[in-house]
Amino acid sequence: MRIRVVPNSKKFGIQCVRSAMGAKIVARVVSPPEHNKANKELLKKLKNKYRLKARIVRGAASREKEVEFELPEEEVILRLCGDGRDWSNAQD
Repeated sequence: MRIRVVPNSKKFGIQCVRSAMGAKIVARVVSPPEHNKANKELLKKLKNKYRLKARIVRGAASREKEVEFELPEEEVILRLCGDGRDWSNAQD
């Protein structure tokens, strides 16, 4: 699953956006992008806050990351975004 990471944010948060391409996940992390700090924060928050075990499989040095979860994608989206009522709509 692709996740866009925005480092140096004021607080941690996950934003789910609907687009023509499907679900788009944006993760705002407090940590800076240096020394793998933002990636570590993302994985730690996914594990502790959302009970999702994950690993970054591609894009460790990029803001666009390919993240692999142990659960099916539908379950991951449900945990991160809820039932869809809180989603934003993207204009692609």
